[in-house]
Amino acid sequence: GVLALVLFFPWVWVILFRLAGKQLTDPATPKLAIFLTQIGVELSLGRGVVSAWWARWVFLALAGVAGLGGLVLVQGTRRRVQDDLAPRPLYPAGAGVLFVSWLLLTAVGIFLILFRRSTFNPFYIAVAAPAWFVLVGVGLQALWHRKKWVGGLVLGGWLLTTAVSLNHHYFDPAVSKSWGYREMTAHLTRSAQPNDLFIAHFPDPSFDYYLRNVDMPRTIAPRRPGQTADQTRTDLAQLAADYDRLWFVPAHRSGWDPEDVAYEWLEFETLREQMATYNRLDLIGYRPQRTLPQVAQPVGRTLRDEIHLRHAFATVNGVPADLHEAIPLAPGDTLRVTLEWEALRDLDTSYTAFVHLVGADGQMLTQHDGIPVSGNRPTNYWQTGQTFLDTHELSIPAETAVESGTLLLGLYNTQSLERQVFDDGLDSWPLTAVSIAREQGAMNKEP
Repeated sequence: GVLALVLFFPWVWVILFRLAGKQLTDPATPKLAIFLTQIGVELSLGRGVVSAWWARWVFLALAGVAGLGGLVLVQGTRRRVQDDLAPRPLYPAGAGVLFVSWLLLTAVGIFLILFRRSTFNPFYIAVAAPAWFVLVGVGLQALWHRKKWVGGLVLGGWLLTTAVSLNHHYFDPAVSKSWGYREMTAHLTRSAQPNDLFIAHFPDPSFDYYLRNVDMPRTIAPRRPGQTADQTRTDLAQLAADYDRLWFVPAHRSGWDPEDVAYEWLEFETLREQMATYNRLDLIGYRPQRTLPQVAQPVGRTLRDEIHLRHAFATVNGVPADLHEAIPLAPGDTLRVTLEWEALRDLDTSYTAFVHLVGADGQMLTQHDGIPVSGNRPTNYWQTGQTFLDTHELSIPAETAVESGTLLLGLYNTQSLERQVFDDGLDSWPLTAVSIAREQGAMNKEP
């Protein structure tokens, strides 16, 4: 028993400071009953039935069996003379203390860590799974020797519920064993370029594990829980000045960044170059505005000597599109267009930006009109020299007979609806042509 405690002490010491220190510090007040139920269901049935009402009862039943197993093991270390009528195997001295302390100390250690770190996944208890299964196995064996029908009933029920859990685990996407980390890592490995940076949105140690061989520095935003929004924005602005591309995996409305400050800053202040969804993870590549000439199409059009349209960029289903050629689209696709505007003088008029997809017959297929930067940067507040990234998202109708069209953009007076004229006399500028397929998913490929 003493040896078991000595063996566990280094693990407790290391884990406590690794999982609850530095950027992982996120104080919380965990609830013991909920915690025990979560780790108990994880040990008993895995993640396949976490929300099932009956899962907790399976855990309670198996906890009783495991308790019996622990009692048998501990007793077996003290009493080695067995009853001839109910023979039981002999267990090594200290086995009971070893397996019981393994399970209990692991659970207690994780629970204590939660007071300093609210981010938690039930599968953290997996390090104690061997001890759990040994205790349950010994308990089932003890039941079988005393009352075979009871032991058989418990074993049969456990196997049945485990089969249900495994079915969900492998075939139900909602509880899939894969969260998308491997696919995300493969994407970053293919796409990584010099001076790229990976930004986590919450302290997930999985990123450190899966990205350990990817040649790319990593950080987290916000840097710590409770950090002010202004400090987070300042940190991100510095990162955008230091790196040419920022890879980001958002964790919306998490306890680490409940107001989504990091995500919103990146959406408004940088260019979303690409986005890919892997199961439960969204991987987004952002370009700082200063790097737009590397990836965006120069436009160089002026409206009334007030506003200059510098660059344009587009993606289809998260994949960058080549604006020099007709963009292939299909019903159901999402077309995202980002425009870079520059104020040539101080403005006192509110303009609405528009992006219209017009068919070859002149009919409107889909459109997006809005005050620039999702309504957050009205033009009547623009000052000379300021630049803004203005994004418009269009959905291609599920049913359309049109096979080609043109993407038009421009500005109109928000009050009078009068369109503003470009320096070449047009009141809408043709950004690019599009071709529309009859089948869905014309551009579903990964970037």
